[in-house]
Amino acid sequence: MRITVTVDAAHADRTAEVADQLRGAGMRVDRVLDALGLVTGEVDGEHRQGLAAVEGVAGVDEQLDVSIAPPESGLQ
Repeated sequence: MRITVTVDAAHADRTAEVADQLRGAGMRVDRVLDALGLVTGEVDGEHRQGLAAVEGVAGVDEQLDVSIAPPESGLQ
């Protein structure tokens, strides 16, 4: 599943280090957004719970897909 991990304020200046720890906990990291304190990537369901226990993690959220109907559809 695709997830976004939020780094807590106390670790905001060490987002890359938190990302390394997330890798060790089973996350496949795609992007580390230092300025925002976010790490995005993928994780198997069995490892998702363990990510919240990584030091510096404030939250783990599943990314949701949003789609919009094309202009020619009757759903507009």
